[in-house]
Amino acid sequence: MSVEEQDSNSITRLNQDNALSIDVMLASDANASNVNSEFNEVLDEKLDEDEFSNLTVETLYDEGEYIDLAINSVYISLISGAVLAMIILFAFLRNLKAPLIIGLAIPFSVITTFALLFFTNISINLMTLGGLALGIGMLVDNSVVVIENIYRHLSMGKNPKKAASDGTKEVASAIIASTLTTAAVFAPVVFVSGLVGQLFTPLAITVVFSLFASLFVALTVVPMISSRILDAPKENIEKARSERPYMKLLTKFTRWTLQHRLLVMIITVLLMAAGISESSIRV
Repeated sequence: MSVEEQDSNSITRLNQDNALSIDVMLASDANASNVNSEFNEVLDEKLDEDEFSNLTVETLYDEGEYIDLAINSVYISLISGAVLAMIILFAFLRNLKAPLIIGLAIPFSVITTFALLFFTNISINLMTLGGLALGIGMLVDNSVVVIENIYRHLSMGKNPKKAASDGTKEVASAIIASTLTTAAVFAPVVFVSGLVGQLFTPLAITVVFSLFASLFVALTVVPMISSRILDAPKENIEKARSERPYMKLLTKFTRWTLQHRLLVMIITVLLMAAGISESSIRV
């Protein structure tokens, strides 16, 4: 391992040889990844010159490299989350066109989120990308609800345009309320002061923006595309769902819950009390 040390004469040494240590510090508004790549390019150009051809460069710590790795992991999370959402939607609707609409809705939502971030002067960094990765599951929630309801109206024999209009209007108030309640959880973080506020405010704003972007896309883009490419299902969708194993299990569980309401309430209260006591013990 390369270790930088000082000898008795205060000469910097690296791998038992005399060395020159150079530290590159970032400005407060600088992009670490861009500074890292630009610095390495300039350094490589200088080392190619005859004057410095006998020098060897060893990097002891590169913050930009770690940031790039973290950002790449967030990108992978975004893509994998989108793919899994499309697969799950296909498993429920058994229709190839519905996941395609979700695949189109996700980029629309992400681009809209980036536009909102641009107008609020928030940079794309690890925290904002983390917020986007956190909200990627919620990004498709509204679109899935709208598509599923449009698909149900199509199974009732309506033409695609009528089904898209009626299906969207039917769930519009519900998804608006759901979006606002979820956004209300993250909105107060914006008003937190100090270091915690500086760190988590971009994340909270990104999540809120992504939710509003998904709501906008679900109420506009998704119905428009659905009216163009979705067709009425050949089978009765309600009957087909009721015959699926997981729906039968869910129906049995729901009936048991409704028949034993008092027991369910007692179990819920006990679990809540256990959670509160466990939290107080840890604190």
